[in-house]
Amino acid sequence: MTGEETSASDLARVRETVQAWARACGEPHPKNVRVVYTTRDAAAGLLHPGVRSDLNPCYFVTLEGWFDLPVPEDAPRRTGPWAALCINPESMKISPYTVRPQGDALPDLPMGRLGTVHTLAFG
Repeated sequence: MTGEETSASDLARVRETVQAWARACGEPHPKNVRVVYTTRDAAAGLLHPGVRSDLNPCYFVTLEGWFDLPVPEDAPRRTGPWAALCINPESMKISPYTVRPQGDALPDLPMGRLGTVHTLAFG
């Protein structure tokens, strides 16, 4: 699923979803936010080579900042400077997502292989 056009209104919805997620994780101003319309399978394969997922469409988003995911009291804390999200284009629900912990190398994913990459700015 490459070559799909993403409208300005689609990107505005993605931006709102990403901003709400980042704020819920303690990061009001995410940086280097990149978005590409693709499939969950293509996103999973790019993020974790050899991993497969379903062929459902998604907005695959990567972002930087400091993310402190809310977790149940008895669960280990999940924090880090880099995150990746898959957003359902119909419901705008995020599933799945990942956060890279401090000390891990920040991935430089060739997202352009999946389609047109858009950059979102947060002030």
